[in-house]
Amino acid sequence: MTEKKTAESAPKKKPVGFELKPDEVAVRLEIGGNATVTHTFERLMDRGERINTSVAAGKQELEGEDIILDAGDSDKAYTNAWDHMIKDVQGYRLGGQPASLEAARDKILTQHKRAAIDATNQLYAVRPETDLDGGVDLDAGSETQVVLRTKQGGGEFDVVCRFGAGLGDRDLRDLRRKGMRFSRTAGGNLIAGSIDALRKVEDIFDRLVESVEGYLVEGAPVMESKDWRREIPIDHKAVVIAELRRRERARTTDPS
Repeated sequence: MTEKKTAESAPKKKPVGFELKPDEVAVRLEIGGNATVTHTFERLMDRGERINTSVAAGKQELEGEDIILDAGDSDKAYTNAWDHMIKDVQGYRLGGQPASLEAARDKILTQHKRAAIDATNQLYAVRPETDLDGGVDLDAGSETQVVLRTKQGGGEFDVVCRFGAGLGDRDLRDLRRKGMRFSRTAGGNLIAGSIDALRKVEDIFDRLVESVEGYLVEGAPVMESKDWRREIPIDHKAVVIAELRRRERARTTDPS
């Protein structure tokens, strides 16, 4: 009886994962190999900021109903997000003295702001080990999962997205027609496209996904949220769909 009471009264272990609504996220940047600065944000990018930075990162002309962006728009998108998210900075100096956020705000280089924003949201899809043996997955269209490796502050977390089926022919055609582009970099994935393309990717993800594991909303698993699909960042959804598309294209490629 005593052992049972002890087990029941023991504090529950807090879930560990990528917090979608953190109190703060601290990002350390190494500058020039001999200096370190810290940008502390009070939240992650909201939905609109994620869309703006993802689209602006394309730096390319997009045809038809898509919008045209250039590098200036990209810098503005990042700077606006930084201005609305930043809580504090450390490591910057003015006149030999530590600079406060308000004193440093307009003097911090745009590339520092961009790097700090990107570091709040580094992620990439983990390639399945079966890719390494040179085989072809004949079950790609059946129940499957994608693992996202995400970084937040000093922590690294794996998020598992489970699907009842992979991408169909119509989904692949829609993605190709909307001109969604993905490129993998050392810091994560760069998503380039239009707002319309991102929304199409989200429509496909929301329709196919059955469950996710590894996201938290205010300390609780995201699946406990009433509208849990809406809580998942739109650019995370794009990286997942890009991985599903990669697998399907590998499976259906004509033999050389």
